[in-house]
Amino acid sequence: MPPRPTTGALQPQDIYQAAYIDFSKGSYSLAIAGFREFLRRYPDHELAGSAQYWIGEAYLSLARGFTDASQNDKASESLEQAVQEFKKVQANYPRAEKVPTALLQGGARAPRPASSRRSPRPACNTSSTISPRRRNVPGPRTPHNLKAR
Repeated sequence: MPPRPTTGALQPQDIYQAAYIDFSKGSYSLAIAGFREFLRRYPDHELAGSAQYWIGEAYLSLARGFTDASQNDKASESLEQAVQEFKKVQANYPRAEKVPTALLQGGARAPRPASSRRSPRPACNTSSTISPRRRNVPGPRTPHNLKAR
């Protein structure tokens, strides 16, 4: 059996791939450590933005696990950390392909101030804004509703 390569002999893609495999297997803490190591060594690599994004996803997955285990304090901490990690994607890697997804994840997961936690209001009253003659227009044709016609 050939000797295992030392960490110094690994290519950037090897470190990234190992961290991604850890994430895929649900080893989120290991994945975070792996992606952080990748970013420490290769902050300007073309995969750096993706590595930062996957750190956010790993924290988000940890938050879900803590929520399922009724560990709400840890879930909240992990969720807040996920939001911070997603924000770093845009801040540190504005041209990365993961920026739109990170913005969506970070914005959707960001804790809201207590004053905005009331029941949501509709943005507008859609029934009054639709012209009466447009209300009975059929929806898009799909295989399901074509059979009914």
